[in-house]
Amino acid sequence: MKEKSSGSDRTLPKDKGHPSKVALTLRRYLLVVAGCVIYSFGVAAFIQPAQIVNGGVMGVLNLINIVTPIPVGIIYFLVNVPLLIISLVVFKWRFTVGTVFGTALNSVLLTVFQNLLRDVVFTENLFLNTVCGGVVLGVGLGLIMRNGASTGGTDIIMKMLHRKRPHLSGGFINILIDIVILAGYYVVHHFVKHTENAFDMTVFAFITVVIENMVYDLVLYGTMGSKTVYIITDKPDEITDQIINRMNVGATLLSGTGAYTHTKKAIILCVVKNNIFPGLKNAVRDIDDSAFMIVGKSLEIYGKGYKDYHQEVL
Repeated sequence: MKEKSSGSDRTLPKDKGHPSKVALTLRRYLLVVAGCVIYSFGVAAFIQPAQIVNGGVMGVLNLINIVTPIPVGIIYFLVNVPLLIISLVVFKWRFTVGTVFGTALNSVLLTVFQNLLRDVVFTENLFLNTVCGGVVLGVGLGLIMRNGASTGGTDIIMKMLHRKRPHLSGGFINILIDIVILAGYYVVHHFVKHTENAFDMTVFAFITVVIENMVYDLVLYGTMGSKTVYIITDKPDEITDQIINRMNVGATLLSGTGAYTHTKKAIILCVVKNNIFPGLKNAVRDIDDSAFMIVGKSLEIYGKGYKDYHQEVL
């Protein structure tokens, strides 16, 4: 018989064929490249033709591009150089290397796409440019950030401000930065370009920023959400067998006592990704439909298979 004890942990089988560090690094940078291509395409195809400002440093660069003929790619690189130097001094090398790679690649790709799409018009509808631009930029930026790199600019500024003011979240800091950029957008259009619909353009720019950040969060966190599950059951062996051997998820057996009946009960504790949870619920129902299951949303999980304790969180 399998021994059960209070708080005993049933570990996962050993991983087989785990990818090497070189393979994982190569995969990570390939995804960063894909993100940079998508992001740069979105800027050149939708944002610049409609003269819409998106958030972050690209918003500042697009403002400059509206009033000067200098290519965005060149401005983008020049603005990021001092920020990259600061990043090298303040932050760890991995983030800085990823940022240098993303910044340099985006600088090249922005200029390339700007030239390739010079005479290409996907749509003249401002609203479609707003929506498409926000979606494409959000996907690209999400891929970049999810794989340990960044596009420089306000990503570095946000990390610095968060380090100085840790009680402020990265999202809150980013919103403050974007509000300033959108205010500048309104000033440029109203006082420099003398655009009659400057307010309307600012609202469209704000919509772009909102859509971009919503898609960004979806790409970055959408498939990473997890649930904490407590299962009180009379059939712990069968359920843990399903959890460990069929779903490849770890589980911990706890011992509990009913407050009213004083009956001993086994309690299974496990954390599962959102996409795995439906299978777990179905398995518990099929094995013990009288089991009591408590499900909660896990905001943060640290340990093997989840977040690194040493990972800096904005």
